[in-house]
Amino acid sequence: MTARALLVAVLGLVLALPASAAYRNPTAGSALALQIPGMHRAQVTRGVAYRHIGRRVLRMDLYRPRGAPRSRQLPVVLIGGPSLTGAGRLSGQKVGWGQLVAASGLAAAVFDIRSDNYLRTPAAPSADVAAAIGFLRARGARLGVDAGRMCTFGFSLGTAPWHLHAAMRQPLPFMRCNAVYYGALDFRELAERYGRDPRALEPFEAAGYLRERGASIPPMLIAQAGADDPAINNSIDRFLTAARSAGAPVELLTHRGGGHGFDVDSHTARSRAIVRRTLAFFRERLLVPALASAPARRPRPLRLLETCVTRAERRQVVRFRAADGIRLIGVLLGRGPRAVVLAHQGGGGGADLCVWMPYARRLVTSGYRVLAFDHRGHGSSGQARVNSRLTRVDFDVLGAIRVLRGRGAIGIVLAGGSLGGAAVIGAAAQATPPVQGVISFAAPTSFGLVDALAFARTLRVPSLYLSGDHDEGFPEFARALYEATPAGDKRLWIFPGYAHGAPVLRDPAVRQTVDAWIRDHLTLR
Repeated sequence: MTARALLVAVLGLVLALPASAAYRNPTAGSALALQIPGMHRAQVTRGVAYRHIGRRVLRMDLYRPRGAPRSRQLPVVLIGGPSLTGAGRLSGQKVGWGQLVAASGLAAAVFDIRSDNYLRTPAAPSADVAAAIGFLRARGARLGVDAGRMCTFGFSLGTAPWHLHAAMRQPLPFMRCNAVYYGALDFRELAERYGRDPRALEPFEAAGYLRERGASIPPMLIAQAGADDPAINNSIDRFLTAARSAGAPVELLTHRGGGHGFDVDSHTARSRAIVRRTLAFFRERLLVPALASAPARRPRPLRLLETCVTRAERRQVVRFRAADGIRLIGVLLGRGPRAVVLAHQGGGGGADLCVWMPYARRLVTSGYRVLAFDHRGHGSSGQARVNSRLTRVDFDVLGAIRVLRGRGAIGIVLAGGSLGGAAVIGAAAQATPPVQGVISFAAPTSFGLVDALAFARTLRVPSLYLSGDHDEGFPEFARALYEATPAGDKRLWIFPGYAHGAPVLRDPAVRQTVDAWIRDHLTLR
């Protein structure tokens, strides 16, 4: 299987993995909010000594998918924690995450580090994380780990800052991403609370690495707990503001009602959704082929790999460029001056243009021209080679608008599901001349560097925001986007259902409403 085909096959898999209320994990990993049947059967190599400090030995456990041969070197997620505080490799949280990462087809290195002693000794755990990275770089092949593809995953104050110090303070080509759960990204309030010299802590602040490296930091996922310590949440808010200003690739997940440690203390649908997205984030970053420099020769034309497109429809394949030059591919169906752009979601079985094809065909029979395409890094489209462009899916939609206008479209409506919803909101806010309308099917308020909420505040074209009432977290996102939109012609509809993104159109009532809305806003005068 080619790397591109592999990406198509796996990108949305984790979001669709089944969880079972009947499954009983017999290990400490049962503490985690998300349980996937059989996760406890991960293949584990226990107690590997990775560092000696005097008489003390620091150890790690390596989790791999059950049945994966040692000769198969897997990308690895590094998960550390201080053992003396009960957050080390044998804690339920760390065991559970090791099992879940392995169940997702990756390796997890779960290891003990020393404590920072409430910011008294930050250099110690930072050095331990760096040693764990160095150990896997030197010995990983023997343990079945691909040392050329790594991500780190840190939690809270006792772990997250020290992971980031080891992974972000200097360029490390093999470090593909970093994830942080409810961790401090600077120490402004905490230094005062614990009576520490803030100047001595500055070298360990993730905010400092961001200032130095800007958009070149590895892609980053941050999970924030709404009911957490204000000192931690304030540091995250400051970091996000700086990241957006620098164009750094940072994705935020918010558990509005969750507290510190929600992944083990809050067994809710929102906690499980955040855990699933985190696993998908690791797969996206670690299973995508390494981003090399552009070849000198002209690249081969993109080829549509999806099998959902019929032979006749394949004659309508279009290859085009996003607003920033990324190569994209899609299918342009129908004729006429009234057009609809369909932007797909990012997971749950809908991570390419196939999720839209049934509705695209319906629109064509109603007399519209329709462009359904694959976003960057998804399906058959190209991938950004610069971190700051990895998530700029709004640029993809701007490229689609340019294609339609170049082929005579006069009126255009943009429709997108989930990440595609954020993309169409961002594109609608930037498009000149303006489009005739935008439809969001469960858009998040932000996706990577696409701040949909900020774009919504400038959106003056007709807008329709949709979400199922049981699509965890997304009704609140839809309301926030609706309330932020200054357009006079705007509508919010929260309807009964669990479906997410484009699949909501399987409901006849939703489909009829959307059909009518498009018809009303693409009536050319």
